[in-house]
Amino acid sequence: MSSTRLPGKVLKEIGGKTMLEMVVERARAAHLITDVVVATSIDETDDAIVTKCHELRIPVVRGALDDVLSRYYTAAQAYPAPTYVRLTADCPLLDPAVIDKVINAFQDNDVDYAANRMPDKRTYPIGLDVEVFSASFLMEANQKGQHGYQREHVTPYMYDCSSTRPILHVESGIPNMHYERWTVDTKEDLALIKSIIDTLGPEIRPFEDVLAFLSAHPELKTINSNIRQKSFRE
Repeated sequence: MSSTRLPGKVLKEIGGKTMLEMVVERARAAHLITDVVVATSIDETDDAIVTKCHELRIPVVRGALDDVLSRYYTAAQAYPAPTYVRLTADCPLLDPAVIDKVINAFQDNDVDYAANRMPDKRTYPIGLDVEVFSASFLMEANQKGQHGYQREHVTPYMYDCSSTRPILHVESGIPNMHYERWTVDTKEDLALIKSIIDTLGPEIRPFEDVLAFLSAHPELKTINSNIRQKSFRE
């Protein structure tokens, strides 16, 4: 709830649902996801998230506000599993098929980490981000991740280990999609997503449908074209 560029963004309503609810629905729709847990903070500003999760019967775990890596580790301790998938609650257009694709890549290639959002390698739109990692790698990251950006953004320690650990970047196969911005960090981002949902509806759709819609209405992309994506080290 304490987002600096758009406070309270995860509970903003889009098409009659909160953004958090939309993300959870899309995560649950992935065939290879077994459980979905919201990891929020112990800060009182996030009490509203806990209330919403209880209302919607979504499991929720609370941890540190600024040390998000430790928060994930806390959630992992509460819900033990061999593998975890990280999704962020500001991506309301998540595609369950993309989630499954990254999970399959992780399982089929015997790696410790697989993602479609690694810096300088992205081929999917910002907002379809999926990361999959082993429980042991999460434990190692929590123990050894020392830099502030590694603690705040959860997984930088993992891809910083690319020279010593087996990690995999998953490609989209469609050129130039990395220029698309479908995440919600600002009011302009939110306006774009609302424009998409108002036309296409709130139902879960393949990302190709959104891509085709925006290709047919390129003027919509100007809504948030001036927004810069923050780097992991900011």
